[in-house]
Amino acid sequence: MTQENLCKFNKFGFCKFGNYCFRNHENRICENGECQVHGCPFRHPRKCRFFMEFSYCKFGSYCKFSHQTLQTLETSKEIDDLKEEINQLKDKIKEKEKDIQTKETQIKSIEENFEKERKKIEQDELEKFETVRNEWHVTQMLFDSFKEEMTYRYGYDSKEETSEDEIDEENGDDTEDKSELIKITDLEPSLKKVEEAMTKVN
Repeated sequence: MTQENLCKFNKFGFCKFGNYCFRNHENRICENGECQVHGCPFRHPRKCRFFMEFSYCKFGSYCKFSHQTLQTLETSKEIDDLKEEINQLKDKIKEKEKDIQTKETQIKSIEENFEKERKKIEQDELEKFETVRNEWHVTQMLFDSFKEEMTYRYGYDSKEETSEDEIDEENGDDTEDKSELIKITDLEPSLKKVEEAMTKVN
C-alpha cells in the first residue's frame, strides 16, 4: 500500500465516501508517538473539535476523530508503566519462587543429615551402654568369684559378722600362722565398699 493511494481524509479524520472511496482506507491507528506522520501508512486522526470543547460528541466511540485528551494520554502512559512494572514484579516473583525451592531443597537435605547424625549418635550411645553393661557384668562375676574365694580361704561371709575372737579361736591363737595370714577384718571395709558400689549400680 503506497502513500499515494491512501485516502488523506480517512488518515487524518473522516471520509464521506467511506467504503466507496476510490482510494485505500487504512483503519489501524498508529501507536508510535514519534513516527513520521506523512510517511506512516497508519491513521493519525485529528482531535475531535466537539469533544475537546464540550467533552461530548454525538458519535461517541464511532467518531472518526480522536477523543484522546492530554489526561487520557497520560493515563494511558501510566497504564503502560504499571503493566511494565507488573511484568517486572512477576519476573521477580518467579526468581523468588526458584530461590524458595532451592532453600526448601537445602533444608530437606539438612534435616536428612541431622536425622542420620542423630541415629548415629544414638547407635554409638547404645553401643557404649552395652559395653558398660558388659563390663559391669564381668565386674560382678569377678566380685562374686573373689567373694567365694575369700569365703573358701578365710571363712569370710559379708552377711555374717565375724569377730577377731572367733577368728582367733578357729586359728588356735597360733602366732606364726597368724602373722602369715591377712586379717579378714582389714578386708571388710574394702569389700563392703565394693558391695555398696555394686548395689548402687543395680
